[in-house]
Amino acid sequence: MTNIIDNEVVLSVIKKGNTYFDILLYNCCEFEKINKENGEVKIIIHVDKDKLNLALDDISSVYDNLLNLAMTLSGYQFIGLTLERNLQDSASFAIKFAYFILCLGFLISMFGVLLSFVVVEYVKGLRDETCEFIIVGIKSYKIIFKLSDIIIYSDSILFVAPINILIYNVIDFYFCVIFNVISLIIFVLGVYFHYRIIISRQIYRLGISNKEECFESDIFGKLYSYLYNKVDVESENEQEEEYEYEYEEPIQPEIETTTDMVVIHRKKNSQMKFITNG
Repeated sequence: MTNIIDNEVVLSVIKKGNTYFDILLYNCCEFEKINKENGEVKIIIHVDKDKLNLALDDISSVYDNLLNLAMTLSGYQFIGLTLERNLQDSASFAIKFAYFILCLGFLISMFGVLLSFVVVEYVKGLRDETCEFIIVGIKSYKIIFKLSDIIIYSDSILFVAPINILIYNVIDFYFCVIFNVISLIIFVLGVYFHYRIIISRQIYRLGISNKEECFESDIFGKLYSYLYNKVDVESENEQEEEYEYEYEEPIQPEIETTTDMVVIHRKKNSQMKFITNG
């Protein structure tokens, strides 16, 4: 079922933003350009109600998972706090600071639970509202919705940081340093992957390559390809030694080339396309 919105304010709201919510709402819409007799151009929005309901389900599912994650983290943090009932006054400042971070993480976890619950309840309550109300409502509160994501990320940091401090009382110093370094590497990779996949605008530059793919989409595939090609070269050298009296023209390695380059954007970041009455 398609609903028609003839409102320039709603149109301007739909075209703004590049968050997860903006993309979902924009992909539910199609646009029709109408030329008036006075030469003005009017754009009418056609909203697919089924797609919009599916988008609401997706948002609700995401924040339901965030709600469960926040509850799980708060549970572990609460257990960590209750296990240290006899924190002595003679404990070092680092230990006390670690438990302070754990307490702060528990508090933020509970706030994340509350905020995720509010988002889920609000989104589920939008089911039978008008398309204008759904679009404007989600756009109005999207900053608060995204705050729930930030809280979960911050809470994960506050959950891991005390562990990196408390392990110095449990295991040897060099093991602690190794654990700290690995934690830092994982944190940097997590931030990079989140920016690369979620925050960035996802602009893909692709072309037709003459190189065959063999698990080369990741580092392990490239390593496998390198070793596989090396084995092939060694086998070819052995064959050349067996037939050393037989002349064979050496095989030149194939140089990778890419042609017909294209740039692929998200639908929201591409030029607006209009439907025709025909």
